[in-house]
Amino acid sequence: MLETYKKLVDFLGLILGEHCKIVLFDLRLSPPTVVAIANGTMEGGKGIGAPLTRVARDIIDSGEWKTCDYKSEFLGRTRKGELLKSSYFFIKDAGQLIGMLSINSSATQYQKLCQEILQLGGFSSLLTLQPAESAPVPDHFSESFSDVSELVANILGARFAGIGASRLTQAEKITVIQTLYDKGVFLIKGAVPEVAQALFCSEATVYRYLSKLSGKR
Repeated sequence: MLETYKKLVDFLGLILGEHCKIVLFDLRLSPPTVVAIANGTMEGGKGIGAPLTRVARDIIDSGEWKTCDYKSEFLGRTRKGELLKSSYFFIKDAGQLIGMLSINSSATQYQKLCQEILQLGGFSSLLTLQPAESAPVPDHFSESFSDVSELVANILGARFAGIGASRLTQAEKITVIQTLYDKGVFLIKGAVPEVAQALFCSEATVYRYLSKLSGKR
């Protein structure tokens, strides 16, 4: 059944253009992996054979595929902070979910176009305006979310305009750790070493920051 969808991946990749990445996951495999991809790779440069992404796992675990055929047009960001519009189509057989077709459209080219239009109209000052804190992008991630470093990169892109972790101040690193803490990341076994590596600091430093945060609660 999925062989037909493999052909569809190539077709969609061709007609939707290079800024739209199409990914087909085969959930019958152990573990579930990418079996077709058009217009790019997964995080880490992986293509066919890449593991199921975190957001895909979350969608599966939610069970929403049981009552609908697709999940469409929700926002997310790549680990580099680039804005995406994502959709998932559920492939079922006899009531079982056997595959997922993911379509991820990059908003980067549209953002650049908007900037150029503003500059042409003499509204360059508007480009420095910051988005309202009350309207954050939902925490849906289209790319692989299998390690903490990807979540850290997403936070950096959303909150610090993509500044590299090695350039963060102590206060900014504490802000990142606060966000990770609120998301329950530190409930995951082995999270502290991964966070330390992603933030270019020691495990002891992460524990010290966590201690400061817990002292404020």
